[in-house]
Amino acid sequence: MSSKMRTRPDTDFRSAPLALSSSRPAPIGAPVENQLEHVLWQLVRGEVELYECTPALAALWHVAHATGHASRQAEIDRLKTENDRLYLRAYNSPAQVAEIIQRRLDGHFEREAARFFEGVAA
Repeated sequence: MSSKMRTRPDTDFRSAPLALSSSRPAPIGAPVENQLEHVLWQLVRGEVELYECTPALAALWHVAHATGHASRQAEIDRLKTENDRLYLRAYNSPAQVAEIIQRRLDGHFEREAARFFEGVAA
């Protein structure tokens, strides 16, 4: 990794932030907004590694990632299920598909029965 700072030539982060209306206070983070956005996009593009960031910026990145992941989890689960179903049908005959599904169902109900009776015996 080079010690040379990687920035766009047209970006000078040392300049003062844009002046906002004097009747309203500046939003939190306004003085660092341009630099923060620049570094976040560098993270996205892989130009900067997370270990190179301050703990606060790394925490922001992790929170944003976790929030984004959680917001899409239902779609991810649905697409994985659909992928599994299509793969099963593409590479197995209808008889094999029925056998595989029955085997999965049998295994599921065996585990559920064991779990149920384990709780009853306790």
